[in-house]
Amino acid sequence: MDDCLLFSNNVHYRTIINKALQTNCRFIKSRDNILTEINKSAFGSIIVVDIDSSELYTQLLPALFDDKDRKIVFLCSPKMMNNSITLKIGNCIHLRKPFAEGEFLSAINYQPSKIVNKKKYDIDDYFIGISENAIQVKEQARAYAASGKPIFICGETGTGKEIISRYITGGEDNAVYVDCGLLNSTLSESAIFGAKKGSFTGADHDITGYVEHADGKYLVLDEIENLSQPTQSQLLRFIQDGKYRKIGDYSFIQNHSNCKLITISNKSPISLIQEGKLREDLYHRISSHIIYIKPLRERKEDIPLLVKYWEDKQNYERNIDDYSFFLDNQWNGNARQLFSVVDYVHYISRNSDKFIYALPEYFY
Repeated sequence: MDDCLLFSNNVHYRTIINKALQTNCRFIKSRDNILTEINKSAFGSIIVVDIDSSELYTQLLPALFDDKDRKIVFLCSPKMMNNSITLKIGNCIHLRKPFAEGEFLSAINYQPSKIVNKKKYDIDDYFIGISENAIQVKEQARAYAASGKPIFICGETGTGKEIISRYITGGEDNAVYVDCGLLNSTLSESAIFGAKKGSFTGADHDITGYVEHADGKYLVLDEIENLSQPTQSQLLRFIQDGKYRKIGDYSFIQNHSNCKLITISNKSPISLIQEGKLREDLYHRISSHIIYIKPLRERKEDIPLLVKYWEDKQNYERNIDDYSFFLDNQWNGNARQLFSVVDYVHYISRNSDKFIYALPEYFY
């Protein structure tokens, strides 16, 4: 049978692999200088590495991506594998831990497999990543969705904030989405909370605000820093007791809305406070459940999976064969920019046998 080189601290994995291959694999507990060990060893048509950190994964995947002389198997945690049991990127096969003999044999012969009986909408299918931050974001989204508390999502443009918010709300039917950047600063309060007839010039009828529309649903306020200070002040009071007044309503009876609040910004809340764009007391009200999505340049181990995800979604007939090109860029536009460049590479390579790796002329 095939000889095997296993890098792991888990003796149990060696037992399973030995039984599966009917041989004795070479077992190396230390995972220091793995690439050096692999390159100097004449032993091992199958290389198995127990991945215990995203840093190790980021180091190994580009180096072993197109190794066609050996079968490369990464043993990955359930969090890294999302809903997959086996997954292939380049020449590297990913196998979900823990695994049985049959699953290991299926992996080295690569038979794709996924876990069945998932929820209809699973965040792992949409927010792609195996970095520590990506895993944390998904765990927070799942936990916070059940809390009913105000949630604040922040991250640079293109990082996936909308994906997270839509997972938490369960879709468009369960939420009212407001782009605060499109609201007139002087009329944002009436847009959010409504207004009585005659309360300002042009108010020739009662206006129903977004808070009322969102009763029993989620109210998602994107770019919250664009709300005026008076609007933020009333939003603070609304979060406290669910009560509010429409503009121009001077009665003693307050309105009530049972909506759950999600606020979003592409800037750090601390910088927004320092710039005077976000009230500090409002931030304190929404800061108990914060989801921070790091930029792609700080979680590059997610890039190969994102590239593959986008290629599968676009139904490309062939797949990128060199991730180093994508790993070397900073991606100021994050996943949105990455997807655009993946499309560009496929387009300029359409008449070539090999991929042409280049950036668009006005890439930034």
